[in-house]
Amino acid sequence: MTGSFRKASSLAIAAIAASAISAAAANAKYIFYFIGDGMGDSEITVARNYLKGVNGHFDGLDAVGQPGALDDVEAGTGQYTTFSLGSNSSDSAVGKDGKGNLNANSNPGKITAVTDSSASGSAWATGTKTYNNAVDVDVYGNPQLNLFELAKAAGKATGNVTTAEIQDATPAVLESHSSERGCYGPQGKTDGSSNDALKRCLANQLKENGGIGSISEQLLDTRADVTIGGGSKYFRQTVQGGECAGKTVWEQAKEMGFQTVENDPAAIAMIVKTAKISR
Repeated sequence: MTGSFRKASSLAIAAIAASAISAAAANAKYIFYFIGDGMGDSEITVARNYLKGVNGHFDGLDAVGQPGALDDVEAGTGQYTTFSLGSNSSDSAVGKDGKGNLNANSNPGKITAVTDSSASGSAWATGTKTYNNAVDVDVYGNPQLNLFELAKAAGKATGNVTTAEIQDATPAVLESHSSERGCYGPQGKTDGSSNDALKRCLANQLKENGGIGSISEQLLDTRADVTIGGGSKYFRQTVQGGECAGKTVWEQAKEMGFQTVENDPAAIAMIVKTAKISR
């Protein structure tokens, strides 16, 4: 059991995922992973029935897993179970009370039939089952290596683009580790005019307490080559600890050499267009 959020790794997961990345890299220059947040077989079926009829067929999607349809003997599909290991952080060893203090469950990891996007996202991003509310940590609070960390270690360029807030659980699982999915920024889930971090975060995850910081702060540390999404107001929060204490997350990003754009689609398009990714 641990209440600390500093760098840790899972060697088994690292070996498996690194092997998969190496195998993919041998055959593909770019890998695009599309996530329809909350999408499952039932949503696909409704769309197919509406667009193609009850006996219809999506030429692309429905051919996946059918080598004959794609004329590719190596084509396949994968699935994973969607149950989680706890309904919230109180079912983990890194649960918290209303003041951010550790309130550990002595028997973490209760099988829970219904997942949320943080537990599900953590599973596909790291290969580790966890509890609802967790972002890339296991039921004991140990950070698990995710796809971006593995890709960057292999010298690959990475990008994370979402129509949601970038701190939302599904995109966040590529760039951060948190016992609480609501730990958006150093001042919690506010626009920076107030501070509810202890309501949203485990106290020892916060930088002022020596932790790895909120999801927004970790986005900078992970340093994906491109990160585009909503949630800019959380970058207007003030950093509470570390070398950048007293500055906003936006200011910290600029000092770290990031090109930052807010509410300017034309500027974002230009950055993407002119980006040179040589790795």
